[in-house]
Amino acid sequence: MHVFKRKAFQHWQKHQRIHDSALCRTIKEMESGLIKGDRSTITQHETRALQYAGRVFLNLDPEALFQALNAGVLIKVDCDEQTH
Repeated sequence: MHVFKRKAFQHWQKHQRIHDSALCRTIKEMESGLIKGDRSTITQHETRALQYAGRVFLNLDPEALFQALNAGVLIKVDCDEQTH
């Protein structure tokens, strides 16, 4: 599976001192159903914005994904190399 993050998320992630290895572990836990998600701290507006962003990025064709990566809008996270 390919994992990408938005540039704005990377900025927040660095500020919070969250390493990519923690992000990769969380994604793997979500995939296996270990994390169901606590939506009590997310507003309806934030939920709608996240759902919209998810739809936009999930529907990118390979060329658009390539352009988003080259423009720095999306950043690839290499979870295969994360060992922590």
